[in-house]
Amino acid sequence: MPEIMIFPSYFHQWIIRRLDAQLGIPLEHQGLAYAATAPIGLLMPGCDPVQPDFVLVHRARADIITNRRIRGVPDLIAEVLSPHNAEQETLVKRHAYARAGVPEYWIIRPETRDVLVCHTPDSGLGDYTATHLVGVGEALTPLLFPITVEVAQLFAGAPDTTV
Repeated sequence: MPEIMIFPSYFHQWIIRRLDAQLGIPLEHQGLAYAATAPIGLLMPGCDPVQPDFVLVHRARADIITNRRIRGVPDLIAEVLSPHNAEQETLVKRHAYARAGVPEYWIIRPETRDVLVCHTPDSGLGDYTATHLVGVGEALTPLLFPITVEVAQLFAGAPDTTV
């Protein structure tokens, strides 16, 4: 039986593009960070290779970007949930990112139009010790970067909002 390929929805990709437009590109223009969107190879110590939806690396740590990959721990990772990958993003990747020491992990939830922000990783516990939910009427401010993104703007304007 042939394998069924599951591709991200248009809305999933729309949200990633909004992240890049409102967070990645402005931080690059300010000379503060480097951004990448999927597909990008990410190799972190103690973690299987992963391909996050969105990654930020502080400019001062640009040396982890080498040989066409990110080889080290980024400063922020964001994943957009899809119905077929919710467990992967909320459990498997969350624990892997915490074990690797990713300082901040955003789980963007299109169905509820909010973002679960996880920070303060505990590698021994394999999870984040601090989380908070940022709703559609609120703004996201990354821990390590001087920029704010309105949560509503991540979802607004898409011609198809099917998850």
